[in-house]
Amino acid sequence: MSHLKVERLDIIEAFESNNPSISYFLNRESGEVIKVPDDFCPDETILGIDYFSDRKFIRIPRISDKEGLRIREEYRTKIQNEDLYDKLEDILMGRGALKKFVDILRVYPKYYTAWLDFKNEEIIKIIKDWIKDLDLDIDLVN
Repeated sequence: MSHLKVERLDIIEAFESNNPSISYFLNRESGEVIKVPDDFCPDETILGIDYFSDRKFIRIPRISDKEGLRIREEYRTKIQNEDLYDKLEDILMGRGALKKFVDILRVYPKYYTAWLDFKNEEIIKIIKDWIKDLDLDIDLVN
Protein backbone atom coordinates (compact mmCIF):
# COMPACT_ATOMS: atom_id res chain seq x y z
CA MET A 1 0.00 0.00 0.00
CA SER A 2 1.35 3.41 -0.97
CA HIS A 3 1.55 6.30 1.50
CA LEU A 4 0.72 9.67 -0.06
CA LYS A 5 0.46 13.23 1.12
CA VAL A 6 -2.36 15.02 -0.70
CA GLU A 7 -3.06 18.74 -0.46
CA ARG A 8 -6.35 19.08 1.41
CA LEU A 9 -7.58 22.16 -0.46
CA ASP A 10 -6.68 20.66 -3.86
CA ILE A 11 -8.73 17.53 -3.30
CA ILE A 12 -11.63 19.51 -1.80
CA GLU A 13 -11.62 21.67 -4.95
CA ALA A 14 -11.72 18.54 -7.11
CA PHE A 15 -14.65 17.01 -5.21
CA GLU A 16 -16.73 20.19 -5.22
CA SER A 17 -15.96 21.31 -8.78
CA ASN A 18 -19.06 21.84 -10.86
CA ASN A 19 -17.26 22.53 -14.13
CA PRO A 20 -18.33 19.70 -16.46
CA SER A 21 -15.44 20.32 -18.87
CA ILE A 22 -12.71 19.77 -16.24
CA SER A 23 -11.74 16.41 -14.73
CA TYR A 24 -9.49 15.94 -11.73
CA PHE A 25 -7.07 13.08 -11.19
CA LEU A 26 -5.02 11.88 -8.26
CA ASN A 27 -1.51 10.71 -9.08
CA ARG A 28 -1.26 7.50 -7.06
CA GLU A 29 2.54 7.79 -6.94
CA SER A 30 3.05 11.44 -5.97
CA GLY A 31 -0.28 12.43 -4.37
CA GLU A 32 -0.60 15.38 -6.75
CA VAL A 33 -4.12 16.45 -7.76
CA ILE A 34 -4.15 17.26 -11.48
CA LYS A 35 -6.76 19.39 -13.27
CA VAL A 36 -7.34 18.21 -16.86
CA PRO A 37 -9.68 19.77 -19.42
CA ASP A 38 -11.91 17.18 -21.11
CA ASP A 39 -10.60 18.22 -24.53
CA PHE A 40 -7.06 17.38 -23.37
CA CYS A 41 -4.88 15.67 -25.95
CA PRO A 42 -1.92 13.67 -24.53
CA ASP A 43 0.00 14.04 -27.80
CA GLU A 44 0.26 17.78 -27.15
CA THR A 45 2.20 17.35 -23.90
CA ILE A 46 5.91 16.81 -23.37
CA LEU A 47 5.36 13.54 -21.50
CA GLY A 48 2.40 12.34 -23.59
CA ILE A 49 0.43 11.28 -20.51
CA ASP A 50 -3.15 10.13 -21.03
CA TYR A 51 -4.68 10.80 -17.62
CA PHE A 52 -7.94 9.19 -18.70
CA SER A 53 -6.42 5.74 -19.30
CA ASP A 54 -3.11 5.60 -17.40
CA ARG A 55 -3.59 3.46 -14.25
CA LYS A 56 -1.18 5.72 -12.37
CA PHE A 57 -3.99 8.31 -12.22
CA ILE A 58 -7.28 7.92 -10.39
CA ARG A 59 -10.18 10.03 -11.55
CA ILE A 60 -11.55 12.02 -8.62
CA PRO A 61 -15.35 11.94 -8.38
CA ARG A 62 -17.49 15.01 -7.89
CA ILE A 63 -19.96 15.46 -5.07
CA SER A 64 -23.44 14.72 -6.38
CA ASP A 65 -26.12 17.40 -6.43
CA LYS A 66 -28.04 15.31 -3.89
CA GLU A 67 -25.04 15.27 -1.53
CA GLY A 68 -24.52 19.02 -2.01
CA LEU A 69 -28.16 19.62 -1.10
CA ARG A 70 -27.79 17.42 1.99
CA ILE A 71 -24.80 19.47 3.13
CA ARG A 72 -26.65 22.78 2.63
CA GLU A 73 -29.75 21.50 4.41
CA GLU A 74 -27.72 20.20 7.33
CA TYR A 75 -25.88 23.50 7.69
CA ARG A 76 -29.16 25.44 7.56
CA THR A 77 -30.49 23.46 10.53
CA LYS A 78 -27.60 24.83 12.63
CA ILE A 79 -28.52 28.46 11.99
CA GLN A 80 -29.95 30.38 14.95
CA ASN A 81 -30.95 33.50 12.97
CA GLU A 82 -34.60 32.99 11.96
CA ASP A 83 -34.49 35.51 9.08
CA LEU A 84 -31.42 33.86 7.55
CA TYR A 85 -32.86 30.38 8.15
CA ASP A 86 -36.02 31.30 6.20
CA LYS A 87 -34.07 32.92 3.34
CA LEU A 88 -31.92 29.83 2.93
CA GLU A 89 -34.92 27.51 3.04
CA ASP A 90 -36.50 29.40 0.14
CA ILE A 91 -33.54 28.82 -2.18
CA LEU A 92 -32.25 25.36 -1.25
CA MET A 93 -33.23 23.78 -4.56
CA GLY A 94 -33.50 24.81 -8.17
CA ARG A 95 -31.25 26.31 -10.75
CA GLY A 96 -28.34 28.24 -9.22
CA ALA A 97 -29.29 27.19 -5.69
CA LEU A 98 -25.72 26.85 -4.43
CA LYS A 99 -24.71 30.28 -5.74
CA LYS A 100 -27.81 31.87 -4.21
CA PHE A 101 -27.16 30.03 -0.93
CA VAL A 102 -23.60 31.36 -0.78
CA ASP A 103 -24.62 34.87 -1.88
CA ILE A 104 -27.11 35.10 0.97
CA LEU A 105 -24.56 33.81 3.49
CA ARG A 106 -21.99 36.41 2.39
CA VAL A 107 -24.28 39.10 3.83
CA TYR A 108 -23.85 37.37 7.21
CA PRO A 109 -20.04 37.07 7.60
CA LYS A 110 -20.16 34.99 10.79
CA TYR A 111 -22.46 32.43 9.16
CA TYR A 112 -20.52 32.53 5.88
CA THR A 113 -17.24 31.66 7.62
CA ALA A 114 -18.99 28.91 9.58
CA TRP A 115 -20.48 27.61 6.31
CA LEU A 116 -17.06 27.34 4.66
CA ASP A 117 -15.69 25.40 7.64
CA PHE A 118 -18.75 23.13 7.82
CA LYS A 119 -18.79 22.46 4.06
CA ASN A 120 -15.09 21.61 3.98
CA GLU A 121 -15.44 19.21 6.91
CA GLU A 122 -18.38 17.47 5.24
CA ILE A 123 -16.40 17.16 2.01
CA ILE A 124 -13.44 15.75 3.95
CA LYS A 125 -15.77 13.04 5.33
CA ILE A 126 -16.82 12.16 1.76
CA ILE A 127 -13.19 12.13 0.63
CA LYS A 128 -12.21 9.82 3.49
CA ASP A 129 -14.99 7.41 2.51
CA TRP A 130 -13.71 7.48 -1.09
CA ILE A 131 -10.15 6.88 0.08
CA LYS A 132 -11.25 3.73 1.94
CA ASP A 133 -12.12 2.16 -1.44
CA LEU A 134 -8.62 2.85 -2.81
CA ASP A 135 -5.57 0.75 -2.04
CA LEU A 136 -3.76 3.85 -0.80
CA ASP A 137 -2.72 5.30 2.54
CA ILE A 138 -3.44 9.02 2.21
CA ASP A 139 -2.73 11.91 4.57
CA LEU A 140 -4.52 15.16 3.81
CA VAL A 141 -2.11 18.01 4.43
CA ASN A 142 -2.49 21.80 4.40
